[in-house]
Amino acid sequence: MPFYNVRYITMLREPLDRCVSYYYNLQSRPHPLQILARSMSLADFYKDAKYANMQTRCLAGFFYNRFYPVMRGKSFDEKMLSAVKRHLHEMFCFGIYERLCESGVNLNRKFGWNFVHTMKQHNKNLSQRPKVDELPGETLAALKLCNDLDLQLYEYACELFDARCAKVDFSSYVHI
Repeated sequence: MPFYNVRYITMLREPLDRCVSYYYNLQSRPHPLQILARSMSLADFYKDAKYANMQTRCLAGFFYNRFYPVMRGKSFDEKMLSAVKRHLHEMFCFGIYERLCESGVNLNRKFGWNFVHTMKQHNKNLSQRPKVDELPGETLAALKLCNDLDLQLYEYACELFDARCAKVDFSSYVHI
């Protein structure tokens, strides 16, 4: 088999906003999980380990793994989060959804592209959904507890992204 020079990239999103968006998106369009999402509260949906910590699980390769809810435990979670942080650190390039312009500039720079001059975020979820800061306190607390790994990963990713952006002169690309 020939060797391919593969470069991985990803975009991370603020975990609680991603959770709310995903849940309400499932409810608002035809999807295999639509009935389930409509039958459960936001907090109860994410209390099911199959839907918790989705960003961390994706980067660890456990997104569709049926055994993840069974394997989950403090030791396993710590090892998985550590491995994902290492993957992110070694990744060719990654972005932060809430910092789309800077992420686009980094992609330009890393790939030698010169076509992303302005980027706009468009909300694809057309459902009526609450903002994270509008959630009841108990729902917010449950989301934080169920997505603790994603929150830790996102904090690490933002710090790493800041460190990488500090080395880039953005003025020649786009006004942010």
